[in-house]
Amino acid sequence: AHGATMAVYLSAARNKALQQALLEGGYAPETPCIIGYAVTWPEEMMFRCDLAHLSETMRNHKLWKHAVVLVGPALAEGPISTRSHLYHPGFRHEYRAADAQAHADLKAHGTCGVYHRNSTNPDTKGNS
Repeated sequence: AHGATMAVYLSAARNKALQQALLEGGYAPETPCIIGYAVTWPEEMMFRCDLAHLSETMRNHKLWKHAVVLVGPALAEGPISTRSHLYHPGFRHEYRAADAQAHADLKAHGTCGVYHRNSTNPDTKGNS
């Protein structure tokens, strides 16, 4: 699974099909979701649920239109456990060479989140 966090528009009326497609596409049932209804309007509402309960939540609140669904690991509550390779100093891309020590660390340990390495004194440099 790709693990991307994404926004899905124009799918509220087909919420059961959306949930099934996301599950079949590789998202785990516990993947966090946020449903925004009438966002920026006076009647705005936000709902948080896991993917296993997405369709049920939308049905229970009668969300058939004017909704956006956000789904993915970036929506999890609490500290993040992994971070994107794109901004990791050990990841080389078209605009930047990889730092050799950071690259070795990335290969050995993978990416880690802000609080993953040292929860009592987190090093937040470059982890935003």
